[in-house]
Amino acid sequence: MLDIESEDTYNLQDTLDNAIFTYQMFVEQNRIVSGDFEENVWKMEKSYSTGYINLRFLDVIDRNVLLMVKCWILGLAPKLENNTVKDKIYLVQSFLEKTETLNEKYLDNLEDIINGFAESLKYKAINATMNFLDYSSAENSELFYNELESISKKFGRFTKIRTLPPYKDILLFSHYLNYYWKAWSAEEQFKFFPILLWWKITSVIPLRIGEFLSLSRNCLVHGKFKIKLPRSKNEGHEALQVIDEIEINEELYSLISSYIELTNDYGESHTLLSYPAYRKSRNHKDVFAKTINPKRFNKDSFNTLLKEFYQELSIREKITIIEKERYKEKLKEDNVFTLNPNEMVMMNPNDTRHHSICTLMLQGFNRLTIARLAGHKTVEAQFHYQKHLDSYAQSKVYELTVLNSFNEDVTFGDNTYQLLIDIRNRSLRNPDDFDFCNKVELGYCTDENMECESDNCVYCTKNWIPEKEIDENIDYLESIGNEMLSKIKQRTFVLERLFNEMEFTRNGNYSPEINEEFKREALTINSLIEDLSKLNLKIQPGRT
Repeated sequence: MLDIESEDTYNLQDTLDNAIFTYQMFVEQNRIVSGDFEENVWKMEKSYSTGYINLRFLDVIDRNVLLMVKCWILGLAPKLENNTVKDKIYLVQSFLEKTETLNEKYLDNLEDIINGFAESLKYKAINATMNFLDYSSAENSELFYNELESISKKFGRFTKIRTLPPYKDILLFSHYLNYYWKAWSAEEQFKFFPILLWWKITSVIPLRIGEFLSLSRNCLVHGKFKIKLPRSKNEGHEALQVIDEIEINEELYSLISSYIELTNDYGESHTLLSYPAYRKSRNHKDVFAKTINPKRFNKDSFNTLLKEFYQELSIREKITIIEKERYKEKLKEDNVFTLNPNEMVMMNPNDTRHHSICTLMLQGFNRLTIARLAGHKTVEAQFHYQKHLDSYAQSKVYELTVLNSFNEDVTFGDNTYQLLIDIRNRSLRNPDDFDFCNKVELGYCTDENMECESDNCVYCTKNWIPEKEIDENIDYLESIGNEMLSKIKQRTFVLERLFNEMEFTRNGNYSPEINEEFKREALTINSLIEDLSKLNLKIQPGRT
């Protein structure tokens, strides 16, 4: 079954080039035995039996959208059986035909349209159609995607919310990547450089893996710390205009420049990631399979490289790597399923996009800005990302406590680790170690000027609580910690409400009052997260 979110997005020239290359590859492999790419009938061999099947593309569908269907299915086809290819095309084209190529007048009738499919096909029709709509740039595609998502729970086993790995496993990935990057030999760095670039770029810019892999070899804007994105203009008179050029910091700019310089001598590459350099890192011969475009880095190669990185972690750190599909199956079997301490869930390449969008929300970016950064056609497309916001906010508490034992910055941009490490270590000290030590309700104030950072001393960085006093008051400390966690949850709901209430005119104007309130709420949540992190470190000194 397909993920309801596509790994790629339709970009006319790049996508069309890739589709035509795949089509020609299928012809050479005899998977397609007759028909030209431009024609509306392709003949393929049947899977597991003799004979042929005809893939028919309906001319009643808008010509541009029909081209998107062809490019979409060719992007999926290398991993599908021919019979499955035919089924996916049938389901998506049936939906497009019934809605007159996504005519807005059918939005209120989607439940009836899905019920028009055979019982065994309803779930499959939603699944395939949502994947296509997420991929396409057709007018109204996001409106139909959102409406299908809203009715999907009525059709059996459909799961709307994307399953993400536990947040701690994503942070551990960041830690290990940063740690081993410094410890690796030049040969190992050369091999895993694409993984580092993917992490550094997509954890800041919400790109799909297909967009990341389509970054041009000359994506950097010379003379400016900017990067050009492989995005084309959204279709439709009300579609948002995407951002195709984004400012990045000097460190990331230099990292990308270093990779380009390092891999320039291995052969021509149209994409930022060099496939010839990738093959060289694996000691492959300079003879390319006919199934591969040697000038473009492909998803299969990237997925292979990501799995090999996790295999390295498994060996070096003596941990068991759980593939995400297996993790999802475990969650279906048991909603309270928890991993063992030595287990780590593997990320899928698109997961960083979700975390990047959640980070932007918590930083107070408005809906319009996030939509344009993410390449969305409408602001409504962000609604399903909000389902992760509550757990994401609570996970930030974990980020600022447990991982401080690594004594390094492994976040999506925060720089508060050293401060919290100091708090943790101070709980193990003696009163005589401080120049000033004045008893307060709980613990001691170590600031001679008594300049409070919080209404409650336990949240102040200058408050020192001896370990014995922590043990004596552990019930109270844990209770206020739970209250703080509840406040974070409540504030997150408020943030979601404000986010949804932001309304924009077609020229991008919005209510400054709502925007300011949204920013204040985001700042409040981050302040609560930091306070709870400080408290957690005091409750468990030296044991994070």
